[in-house]
Amino acid sequence: MTVRTYRGREVGTADEAGKLCGVVAGTYQYYVTRLGAPGAIRWRDPDTGAKLYDLGKVAEWQATRPGRGARTDLRRKQPRTPEPE
Repeated sequence: MTVRTYRGREVGTADEAGKLCGVVAGTYQYYVTRLGAPGAIRWRDPDTGAKLYDLGKVAEWQATRPGRGARTDLRRKQPRTPEPE
């Protein structure tokens, strides 16, 4: 992994961002389009032309995701309050 910086931030390709999340590059790009993962910055790798991602923001986003098997579609039931008489 080549360390690149842009305006003081560490940046990397989709492959490197995916490795931070434990997935391949294509899955990370799906996360960007569907799950709200940080998208590419406006700067591209000068050698390959690949889009670059802010790896600090990727790591923050990954840390706030629910764990494996978390049922985010279920809500906690609110206790019923007795109706006033």
